[in-house]
Amino acid sequence: MRLLLTRPATDSRALANIIKALGFESTIAPIIDISILNGPELNCKNVTALAMTSANGVRAFSERSKRRDLAVYAVGDSTARTAQQMGFSNIFSASGNVEDLADLIIKSLASEIGEILHPAATHVAGNLKGKLVEAGLKYRREIIYASVAATEFRPEVVNMIKANEIHGVLLFSPRTSLRFKFLIDNAGLSENLRSMRAYCLSHEVAKNIRNLPLLEIRVAEKPDQKNLLNLLRDLEVKKYSNTKKH
Repeated sequence: MRLLLTRPATDSRALANIIKALGFESTIAPIIDISILNGPELNCKNVTALAMTSANGVRAFSERSKRRDLAVYAVGDSTARTAQQMGFSNIFSASGNVEDLADLIIKSLASEIGEILHPAATHVAGNLKGKLVEAGLKYRREIIYASVAATEFRPEVVNMIKANEIHGVLLFSPRTSLRFKFLIDNAGLSENLRSMRAYCLSHEVAKNIRNLPLLEIRVAEKPDQKNLLNLLRDLEVKKYSNTKKH
């Protein structure tokens, strides 16, 4: 079984190793890729904590600042692991989405503390700023990386989809799923999806592809990579059970 990995290249390469250990093949086709913006060392003078809404934010901050002593509030466990890999030690994970991250920060930090710095892309999901400011916290967003949307699938990916060699696609964000639909429609590949399953991080991700004629759309129980991969584990268990019956 082959899965299409649509995350940025760095994330997809790490995910490919996990997928392989689960017994799946994969093809990497980033739908949204990342470009870290050049610039001076980030000003962290009055910063108390970092709000990280993606692993890409962690990597971008790590290139633009040497500070590793700041507390990191991560949206999910994958982002938290990336922070640990980058040398941070004081890390807290919301294990959810941006709303969960905002709630965690509000519960954890007093309003009289310094700034909460959000290293972000040109496009952000959710309303982290609104919730934190409403709670009386000082919020600053720094745009230090750009997310670049693919304009088309590579020819070999198109050929694999046409040949029904891609059996599933993993989608991690609403923007990615919306772009996936655009690329499929633009390439005239809709009718080639009837044997493909989509594995979505959340219902917000899934709703953008509801009109595609996919074999099945499955949604993770919780919006994190662990629960998304559990969908694949469940599929393997079912396949094994069916094999034993026959």
